[in-house]
Amino acid sequence: MQADAPRDIPAPTASPEPHAHATRPRSRRTGRSCTGPSLLARGAARDPYRFYRMLREQYPLSYDAPLGAWLVSRYDDVTVALADPRFTGFPQDGAPRGGPAPLGLCHGSPRCLPTDPYAVVTGTVPDGLAERVERTAHVLARRIARGPGADLVEEFCRWLPPAPAGDGPCARDTALRRTALASLLANLLDDPDLLAALRIEPALTGRAWTESLRRDPPVQVVLRRTVAEVALSGGTLPARAPVACLVG
Repeated sequence: MQADAPRDIPAPTASPEPHAHATRPRSRRTGRSCTGPSLLARGAARDPYRFYRMLREQYPLSYDAPLGAWLVSRYDDVTVALADPRFTGFPQDGAPRGGPAPLGLCHGSPRCLPTDPYAVVTGTVPDGLAERVERTAHVLARRIARGPGADLVEEFCRWLPPAPAGDGPCARDTALRRTALASLLANLLDDPDLLAALRIEPALTGRAWTESLRRDPPVQVVLRRTVAEVALSGGTLPARAPVACLVG
């Protein structure tokens, strides 16, 4: 085991048999097979952020045999996997079993991100919905303000009127949206200067939302699948391969 590897995570083993017509990527520097530690290892769940750092630094592209998917961990590579049309959504019934929770599945559209990384995808808001949301949020906020603290997911976000089904790509999981919104609100409450800046300049909301998702993502892993070979910083992903993007 490498000296800085998290405890209880086994050292890399021999490369797996080809999976889903996949070829094994090799390090451009050493030529060695890039099979690395597994997300399902006990130590990964115990200290996930240290584990993710080890993957970024030592195994930027590796095959996780127990999970049955390729792991992509570096920021630029994950950005490609989420936005590049050579990647597509992952069907619910085809997801690897036993993955870490929460596990995000990108459905349908090949693209999960707007062209402008700071754009807020809102779709069409039905007549009266904005007023209902504002009125409900006002009542909930006053109720929360009277107490010593609150669970923003259960006591605020879950009671907001929902947007129409299918409003924008990857917007079907209401629970994930609640968690993401609660994180944004918590970050704003923790930073009064940022909250004041957004009140003065609401156009900055997109950037604040993007930073909140980066800092506190509602999922740790997003599953994608390649439709063609894709070259990343750690090697080349084969076509039709399951890919686990580490966003936590």
